Amino acid sequence: MPPEKDEAEPTSERPARRHPGTRPVAGPPPLDSTDLQILTYLATDARMSQRAIARAIGMSAPAIADRIARLESTGVIQGYRAKIDYALLDRGLTLLVGITSERSADQREVAQAILGIPEVEQVDVVTGSSDLQVRLRVRDQAHFNEVYFERLLAFEGIRHTDTALVLYSYEPGNFAQQMLGSLPQSDEPDSARGA
Repeated sequence: MPPEKDEAEPTSERPARRHPGTRPVAGPPPLDSTDLQILTYLATDARMSQRAIARAIGMSAPAIADRIARLESTGVIQGYRAKIDYALLDRGLTLLVGITSERSADQREVAQAILGIPEVEQVDVVTGSSDLQVRLRVRDQAHFNEVYFERLLAFEGIRHTDTALVLYSYEPGNFAQQMLGSLPQSDEPDSARGA
């Protein structure tokens, strides 16, 4: 249920509410080549120990631990997750549901509410003909009907939906590693930042 209008207004005692997926305006934290190396190792194997990363980069384990802690505290690293094959968990059917909301002001509240459905993998607020794009993982058509009619359409503020069945999904082997390799390297020496 969306908050009351005055509850969302910032006050002198309470700062403005930040929605998940949004970042402060300050811009990204400065990263040097060592930070990018650490991120690449973790993107390749998130279970790699700090000691192993330190050996690979040629630094001490405490220095690597400090850098990882900084990457976590600045939000560059947002968590560590296992990649799961959902088909092996009997959730092999993937559907994309485009949702048009009643009012654009409700989009983020509706998105947050929809995330409470266990079968929802992701909700994006988008531009275009839909306001939201919802990715669902279900067992079969009957399971989708249950989720769609009994849970998804139960939310107030949904005006129209458009559903597509995902036939195949293509993604790079490791997007984070691929993207990190494309970033420009910092000209600032690592030692200037206190390694």
